[in-house]
Amino acid sequence: MKRATKVLATILLLFISTTVSLEAAGIAYAYIVEGRFFYARSTPAAVPTWRSTIHPFWGHATVPDNDANKDVIYDDMAISHAPSFGQVVHPIERKKDEIIIGIFGGSVAASLGYWAEHNPRGFNDLIAAEFPGKTVRTINFAVVGQKQPSTANILTYFLALGQEFDLVINVDGFNDAVISASNAEKGIHYSWPAPAWARAINKIAEPDLSGIGAKCPIAACYAVAKIAAVTAGSLIRLFNVPSANMMLVPRNRGSENDIISYWLKASQLMEAMAKSQGIKYLHVLQPNQWFRRSAPYGGVKENHSYDFVPVFYPKMIEAAKASGENFFDATAALDAYGDEVYSDTCCHLTEEGREQVLKVLVPHAVDALQR
Repeated sequence: MKRATKVLATILLLFISTTVSLEAAGIAYAYIVEGRFFYARSTPAAVPTWRSTIHPFWGHATVPDNDANKDVIYDDMAISHAPSFGQVVHPIERKKDEIIIGIFGGSVAASLGYWAEHNPRGFNDLIAAEFPGKTVRTINFAVVGQKQPSTANILTYFLALGQEFDLVINVDGFNDAVISASNAEKGIHYSWPAPAWARAINKIAEPDLSGIGAKCPIAACYAVAKIAAVTAGSLIRLFNVPSANMMLVPRNRGSENDIISYWLKASQLMEAMAKSQGIKYLHVLQPNQWFRRSAPYGGVKENHSYDFVPVFYPKMIEAAKASGENFFDATAALDAYGDEVYSDTCCHLTEEGREQVLKVLVPHAVDALQR
């Protein structure tokens, strides 16, 4: 009996000492990794975050990464109806006496579409005032980081699903100039998607393991989980196929004229598709601080690709106006304002910027609907 008690006591002592040692090691590891005591951590409130995922028909889609990102604007961009499968039923049915306007394009278009959709007293009601007995509904189909031909693919997809529109507004230009020219500069075909597509591929080839251990209640669990994640990541990189080999990347620099012609042709195809379904179409070149007639923008001094904007925009305007498509050059929409209507050094707009651009678009949307 005494021997059994001694064995149990020894086992218990070994268990306690091992647990204490592992916990001490875990606390030390957490301090080295995070620079603070493990139990001083606080659980941050959920904040809106984005993640890029692969879409089978238009490259990448940017979707909410957590519940905090449902129906909110984050970083002046917005959730699109386009990738929101499971959250939005498609097609979205037309209500009685309703005019449906679809907004397509990249992140600036997405912020405009979201703003119009959730602040109907501005854009929607101003248009509805010209059509007695009608209401206007704007639906956002723009996707962060998209450019042609993905935008045309998105329209094709939703038309095939049976989505009804009275007017399709394609707001683009910045991504088509900057991403296309940046691709060409790297020796990648100018038609290829934004880097977000490559990041989505990378998440398959090298999944993000950084969140492992975040929910561990004790330091020992955290340390073991983090070490396992580091080991797993090393093994994935060692044995996995490089993401660059998981997709075809045509090598063809292309010229400025090639890029502009391609951008315009994709828009003309969108217009032709829309017209074939009895839908009106409006192509809008989005305003950007790197191309304005007022005081030049100087938010970034070096190491950026935005210099492509003043190179391409004048040629885009000239080509689109000569093409015969229903085109509106909105690049002067914010010329009377300063830098305060832009939320970053790239292209995105503040609330004031969005409202002003939508106000400028109203008569052009009305004209398109009345044609």
